[in-house]
Amino acid sequence: MKTFGELLSRVQGSGGVVVGDVMVDEYIHGKGTRVSQEAPVLVVRQSAVSRVLGGAANVAFNLRALGVRDRLIGVVGDDEPGNWLRGAVAAEFESGQIVVDPGRPTTRKTRVYADKAHQVLRIDHETTEPLNVAGEDAVFSRAEAYLSDVAFLLLSDYQKGVLTASLVRRLIDVARERGIPVIANAKPKTLAFYRGADLVSLNQPEACGALGIEELAFEDAPAAAGEIEARFGIHHVLITMGAKGMAGREASVPAIPVNVFDTAGAGDTVIATVAAAYPLFGLSEAVLRLAAHTSASVVQQVGVAVPDETSLNHISSLRI
Repeated sequence: MKTFGELLSRVQGSGGVVVGDVMVDEYIHGKGTRVSQEAPVLVVRQSAVSRVLGGAANVAFNLRALGVRDRLIGVVGDDEPGNWLRGAVAAEFESGQIVVDPGRPTTRKTRVYADKAHQVLRIDHETTEPLNVAGEDAVFSRAEAYLSDVAFLLLSDYQKGVLTASLVRRLIDVARERGIPVIANAKPKTLAFYRGADLVSLNQPEACGALGIEELAFEDAPAAAGEIEARFGIHHVLITMGAKGMAGREASVPAIPVNVFDTAGAGDTVIATVAAAYPLFGLSEAVLRLAAHTSASVVQQVGVAVPDETSLNHISSLRI
């Protein structure tokens, strides 16, 4: 392969299952007018409110942007944001399966932006309580039904309680029985759940948390990835380090220098890109370089985004 377009053409048309913490990303836009007399905070005159699918659903959106046939499974509450999310998933994903748990709120992140690109505040509506047994069984049965003619299973863990230790174990076991690679973006507190996974992605603070260290230099990241693999029984670990780049035990690449407007959702783009390419190309330098380019394309946009057609056309023309 000489170009990323050749790599992407091999990925397009493959299938994947995404299971995890779906959420609503809500945006309040306005104009910063003055500092409040009540407290030292900016007064924002609201002009617009919008919503997009976030969390595991944004990971699925990224896969679809890359040409992957993806199936999404998640959990919402019996509330207005949950109803909106279910409707949006039904409209966007032919094979979306959203379980309703009346005992949980739908995860919702509300971001307030002033003057287009300045994020003033984020409010999180959520629970991190573990999913109950009935909900776990419902998620597992839906995932198991989809794990047939797919290239990978992607577990999108934002530590909101859906991916419990027992559910992750059941999903990894059934995927391994069927020869399907398991890829996850995990958190330090749930990393032990993923023993036996093929690939787990962590950002720099998460990798530091997993190792019990305060700082991690880019040149030390490959060794750190190897140590996490050995400690937790994971085949491959990828550490993303923002503006520095990303590294696995065997390969590392620098970030693509671009004007960064918003890093929200960039990790979703990385894990989706790597998951799509991993079954064919492993955690190779070419795959990491592709993920660096796709994530660079989304941080140049405000809010959670996915690579658009223009960006992918440009990336496709680049030499590996």
